[in-house]
Amino acid sequence: MSKVWTKVSHCGMDVHRTFSRLTARDEENQVVFRARLEHRDWERCRQQLGQSPAATR
Repeated sequence: MSKVWTKVSHCGMDVHRTFSRLTARDEENQVVFRARLEHRDWERCRQQLGQSPAATR
């Protein structure tokens, strides 16, 4: 698991037709990072989301 993910307490996802935007936040609701996930590459999406802590899935 990436060091960045250890700060994440919750995530939100904005889903569009060809991509999704993921926003990860800490316990104080501050943005830890944002990512764009392209739907055409599902394997990469799975890999990126698979790094998240179990509690955020």
